[in-house]
Amino acid sequence: MRVNLVAVQTRLELERYRSFAAFRSAMSSLAQKACRTADPRLPSVLVFPEGLGLFLSLAPYYYEMMSGAATVTSAIWRVGLRKWPSLLLTAARYRTAGLRTALLEHGLEAREAYFDTFAQIARQEGVYIVGGTGFFPDVVKRPLKRPRVAGREVNNVAPLFAASGTLLLQSRKLNRASRWERRFAFAEGSAAELYPAQTAVGRIGVLVCHDSLRERNLERLDALGTEVLAVPAYNLAPWLSTVRGTQITQEAAWLDRGLPRLIAGRENIQYAVCSMLVGSIFDLRSEGRSFICQNGVEASRPPVLALASSFTEEEVVVAQVELGTHVLLNTESQLALGSVPRHPRRDIPLRVN
Repeated sequence: MRVNLVAVQTRLELERYRSFAAFRSAMSSLAQKACRTADPRLPSVLVFPEGLGLFLSLAPYYYEMMSGAATVTSAIWRVGLRKWPSLLLTAARYRTAGLRTALLEHGLEAREAYFDTFAQIARQEGVYIVGGTGFFPDVVKRPLKRPRVAGREVNNVAPLFAASGTLLLQSRKLNRASRWERRFAFAEGSAAELYPAQTAVGRIGVLVCHDSLRERNLERLDALGTEVLAVPAYNLAPWLSTVRGTQITQEAAWLDRGLPRLIAGRENIQYAVCSMLVGSIFDLRSEGRSFICQNGVEASRPPVLALASSFTEEEVVVAQVELGTHVLLNTESQLALGSVPRHPRRDIPLRVN
């Protein structure tokens, strides 16, 4: 089956989070642009970036307070100083402190708005969508009862929606890879929750950002039959800077040492789609080039099938691929092509500067 794989490289703009309606409009416009860029005759899988939903729990409620702040910390302090009675009640209810309390304050509504946005887009455009990630609590839904927050944890979670708008799975990020992520205080997920969704276009698995650089995560999803690996990513370091403690740039780490090499030789993973967040809000600045890569390529075709031209601008990256016709090269052929090192190091710990 021929399929469009699409990485929707998305720009951070506080204005997009002014309200739930503004966010829905911005994401819908991006998805429509992505669908126009892809071949409309083919089914499509769209992947949005990590961190896309972070400010949806805050800005729609506190936009005026947060506007003009220089840092995330100062923006949160502005909210805290003016809304401390309400936040204090939330902190007591969930026995939390700091940013997690702020994320739980409106976490239920924000999660519902975020998930509904991408479910609606998937249904309207008739595409499969990995809706980036947001920092949300778990929610319990039962017939005849109102949804409620379960527990007091906040997860960095990536939802996958079918073309019907049905939620197929939620992938929680397993590893906090930077000081920013430790600061956001999200709970780490469990590897036991990693599994692909069986869809009409094949098995789609999701690993959030640096989770895709962990050998065991790739082994598990590959063993479970994943054919397309979706990777929402958020790179906080300058794209052309070197990874701390090495002479390797962030770009080389992602493109030369990352997914294109790490999926080589896998039994089932045929393609990986990595979508990057770009732009800045307050002191959070992200750069990256979204890409789509293939496992077991022929000599005349590079392992990176499509690559964003910019690491700072919004962009749609598309590749038309064949699913269900996976043929791996033998080891000697891969070595001759330089696609697999003789002693591959697949678990590359990247640290954000």
